[in-house]
Amino acid sequence: MNDQLQKPFESGRVPLEPEIVTSRRALIDVIIGLSNHRDALTVLGDHAVIEVTQHIPALPPDDTTRDADLGVIPQLLGADPVLEE
Repeated sequence: MNDQLQKPFESGRVPLEPEIVTSRRALIDVIIGLSNHRDALTVLGDHAVIEVTQHIPALPPDDTTRDADLGVIPQLLGADPVLEE
């Protein structure tokens, strides 16, 4: 495994909390596991969410969002691997 993945990810200022590192690694594992379905997947990181929603005044400050989402377009899912398994 890459040495960088062995070290805590850093945001450029302070090390990220272990929970953030663990959740990001889990998301990467899911994306790798679903690589046969990559045409159906969209990964949207926190920065993209902030950029798209910055005009909405009721949202929390920019620095409170540090997650990402995985979107799936069911119509584009392949037959293998079967997601129920």
